[in-house]
Amino acid sequence: MHLKYLIKFTKREWANNIKELGELYFNPAYKFFTSSHYSLGQYDQWDSHYSFTAEHICFAPIIEENENGIIYGSGSKLMDKSRMHLLYNRNKKIPICCFRMVYDTEIENGILRIDNTLYEKITNDFPEYDSFALICSPEAFFNELKGLNKFNFMGHSVYYEKESQTCNYYDFMAIKDINKHNNPYLYMFCKETKYSYQQEFRLILPLEQWDEGRTIKVGFLENFVFVGSIKQLHIGYHVIESIKDNMCYYEFEELV
Repeated sequence: MHLKYLIKFTKREWANNIKELGELYFNPAYKFFTSSHYSLGQYDQWDSHYSFTAEHICFAPIIEENENGIIYGSGSKLMDKSRMHLLYNRNKKIPICCFRMVYDTEIENGILRIDNTLYEKITNDFPEYDSFALICSPEAFFNELKGLNKFNFMGHSVYYEKESQTCNYYDFMAIKDINKHNNPYLYMFCKETKYSYQQEFRLILPLEQWDEGRTIKVGFLENFVFVGSIKQLHIGYHVIESIKDNMCYYEFEELV
């Protein structure tokens, strides 16, 4: 199973802007876990948190606190086990842009489509979206990002299991002071299991601190981005790939 495409579900105007202008919209992470008015597919109260199961949880009251330190009273058992969610404060304002990963195993006989279950989830969880922008060549897309000197990007597939993981999926940051084996940024790629249907690939700008979302130009994307409707994606597209002068070309024919 290999990554074939990246797909961005969005409004038609924004999908066209991705293709024609090379524009991507990034939101600071805190928007996704504080904005309860967001659509069902966007709001997640534990988005970008480090999650784990704690055992043998106890508490002790503070008896006294002075210049010599804190004096605690006798400890007592609180519970045997509990889910814990921790947030690195700096991660709250790091900008995020999300895509869905499409694997080669999802293309059958050259047909690209989403099934009834996924179609219903998308239309229910993202009711304001009617279109998509499909990145036919993730490799070419990543190369565009590498050439953008203004920003440093980190990319990672979102992890949906009960315990947060920190294994790299894709990382093209040239930052020397980051220890990849103890990297707090990687916790930004964790979500609750109920969102696993999204198959999310996430881009972040780890050196940025934004209060609000905004659009940035990431490069020339028109040659490898296809724009279509979510409704037609449910019906399906016949994908025709061809190679000419060492370049890969894609055509998408609508099925009826």
